[in-house]
Amino acid sequence: MLESSDRIQRGMMIVVSGPAGSGKGTVLSHLLKDDKYRCSVSATTRAPRPGEVNGVNYHFLTREAFVARLAKEIDRDYAGEDKNLVLVCILKGSVVFMGDLMKHLTVPLEIDCMKVSSYGMGTQTTGSIHIYLDLMRPDLSECDLLIIEDII
Repeated sequence: MLESSDRIQRGMMIVVSGPAGSGKGTVLSHLLKDDKYRCSVSATTRAPRPGEVNGVNYHFLTREAFVARLAKEIDRDYAGEDKNLVLVCILKGSVVFMGDLMKHLTVPLEIDCMKVSSYGMGTQTTGSIHIYLDLMRPDLSECDLLIIEDII
């Protein structure tokens, strides 16, 4: 049994999200001055910016390493599970990524597709999401859906 000092303390998760240059790092640096806050480290395929440290700010990975790492986590989560895993590809932007991911996966899975857009024929979002092709599975409530998307 774990001593009380060894137990993981649960608390509130705070998500700091925003576009590049919006000040996320500044907000985090102020929060992390207090010992009661911790920060998870995300992975990215972009190059480090000046002053960023691998494993501190991000895990900087090649695209291939990123896909392999993600597949390994999915395989770990679904190994030995009796679950119906369905990868849902959001057309058309994520087709190549999903294909690369599937090459690395070893767990049984099915694939399905949706066509979704908030851009219409333009290059800027319209503010509303349109579903052009939806999932039509009678067993949807019995599936674990893993949505693979790029930009909606």
